[in-house]
Amino acid sequence: MTSLSEIRRANLAMVLRELEADGVSSLREQADILGTSERMVEAILKGNPMDARLAREIEWSAHKPIYWVDEDHQADLP
Repeated sequence: MTSLSEIRRANLAMVLRELEADGVSSLREQADILGTSERMVEAILKGNPMDARLAREIEWSAHKPIYWVDEDHQADLP
C-alpha cells in the first residue's frame, strides 16, 4: 500500500514534469510558481513529508482540483 507521503511526492514530481514541459525547467522557478522554496521541493523529493498546507498550495498554483495531490494518479499516466 502506498503512503500519503509517497503519493504526494509522486504527484509533486508529476507537476514538476508538467512545468518542465511548459518551459519552466529551473527547480527554483518551479518552486516559486508552486509557492514554496527550492529547498522544500528538494527535501520532499528526497523523502521528507509534504504538509497539507503545501499540498493545497501546489494544487491551487498548478490549477489542480482540491485534494488532487492526495490521490494516486499513476494509472492516469500514458
